[in-house]
Amino acid sequence: MADAARRIGAHLQAHAVPTGEAELRPVPGPWAFEGGQLGWHAGSGRLYWADRLAPALRTVQVEGPAPAEDRLVAQLEHPVAGLLVREQGLLLVEDVQEQAQEQPQGQTPAQEHADTPPSGRAWVLTLEGRRESSLPWPAGVLQALCEDPQGQVWAAMETVGGSAVGRVLAHGRFEVRWHLGEALQCLRWHPAEDALYATAPASGSILVLQPRQQGVRRLATLPKGSGRPAGLAFDAEGGVWTALREGWSVVRLLAGGSLDRVIGLPVPCPCDVALGGADGRQLFIATSRQSVPLDTLASAPLSGRLFQFAL
Repeated sequence: MADAARRIGAHLQAHAVPTGEAELRPVPGPWAFEGGQLGWHAGSGRLYWADRLAPALRTVQVEGPAPAEDRLVAQLEHPVAGLLVREQGLLLVEDVQEQAQEQPQGQTPAQEHADTPPSGRAWVLTLEGRRESSLPWPAGVLQALCEDPQGQVWAAMETVGGSAVGRVLAHGRFEVRWHLGEALQCLRWHPAEDALYATAPASGSILVLQPRQQGVRRLATLPKGSGRPAGLAFDAEGGVWTALREGWSVVRLLAGGSLDRVIGLPVPCPCDVALGGADGRQLFIATSRQSVPLDTLASAPLSGRLFQFAL
């Protein structure tokens, strides 16, 4: 693990932070085929997350007298496309088709989403995983999902060769605000900046989308070979955290986009991050097992586990 951290740190020209059992540890519980959709619920002191491919919702009770331990919330029938953790419950979006259907050439993104068969099914769940009601949901393939402080839901939907980003309105209508020429993996609302942040794995970029100016800027582009950015979290000091899939690490960027910190991991494919805990200084890292080659899996047996790191 230390060697992997040093290699990544050298490639990114940053100092790799040494990790040990006191700082980085796997949360007790089963591994996931494809972990992700991390969300912190401050009221209950729980982290919620999902196994996207062996569809299930799980939670970790972090606050309390007992050590953190992962438990099943709900077993699902369809792959998990999106999950929002809200004060009163959960918003779950399931992927009800296995593959996106290609659209005829010449259509605008708005036409694509008008004609695409629905591929997501949205549900309101209690914090204990009980389904309360279904919600109208836009047609199209969901790439990423987040919510702003006013409770507006933002989504990235797949288009031919890229993404359409906008708001999910009442009755399942999708209001497109941006058209991007690359696929997005994660959306997060940054309250301090009143903007959306997004990861674009193919280019290694972290993008900032500003609704008021309709602008898009590139916060940072991570070097190819260091891993693909996956997941986003913001700390109280203004730092931006992301995992480097196939890069054996998570990194922290400063508000201006420069690299500040590299944390080496014992697994190659971290795929989401979240901050939680009473002080907001517990970093949770979801990882993938499905995408790890068998020869690599032998040296990375913790692949698929959820990790916790004390900052």
